Amino acid sequence: MTLHDLVRLLRARDLVVQAPDADVTPTGLAVDSRLVTPGALFIAVRGPLADGHAFLAKAVAAGAVAVVAEQDTTTGVPLVIVRDGQRAAQLLAEAWYGYPASFGNWHRYVCPTDIESLHSVLQASETLGYVKGQICVDKNDKLYFLP
Repeated sequence: MTLHDLVRLLRARDLVVQAPDADVTPTGLAVDSRLVTPGALFIAVRGPLADGHAFLAKAVAAGAVAVVAEQDTTTGVPLVIVRDGQRAAQLLAEAWYGYPASFGNWHRYVCPTDIESLHSVLQASETLGYVKGQICVDKNDKLYFLP
């Protein structure tokens, strides 16, 4: 997946303010500059304890080949400016990891105890329950996977 592919995804959600002409092929994603490996795309996220924008230089020094950020800055690598860094990080991670919450991959990421917990919660509500349109527990205590 190239940077242009990822930018196209962000454009579809109207998140892109500015995107570079240059294209690179990231080898991974990181939102923590301490976890950047050579070839990674670094996504600067503003959090309650730290602002990823303060670590752009560190991420590039660690090998980031491109940066996604909410503000224009000189990084020395292709920079994608977005309206919402957290939303961008979420969308990029979903795409990068193959939409793990989707129907086809869901079973690989949720352990049986999670299913049992969800079942208990939905059973207690005595309603038909949905989570992102993927699973359903009916009033007869049957768990279904929905397309």
